[in-house]
Amino acid sequence: MSPDLSIFDPGSSMLTEFFVSLHELMSGLELRSAVLWCGINLLQRASQNPATHAELIHTYRFTPILTKLLGTDLIYEKKLKVLNLLQASDLC
Repeated sequence: MSPDLSIFDPGSSMLTEFFVSLHELMSGLELRSAVLWCGINLLQRASQNPATHAELIHTYRFTPILTKLLGTDLIYEKKLKVLNLLQASDLC
């Protein structure tokens, strides 16, 4: 069963508030926090919606959070996850 990615369609004030709150939360978390990685998983899912993936980078500005993670000694799988998310967002 495919997930319903329409829940991430931009334009909803509730979705805007959600992404702003998620950004604030992720900005304040430790780089090794499990909650941060749950947020990254959610961003990966949201970026699968073509209407949303550019919004995550250009409107909600998650790039600094993601690139900060690349400067740490992450395990290969986590680094790959972050790079894939950045690539999905047309940064690479």
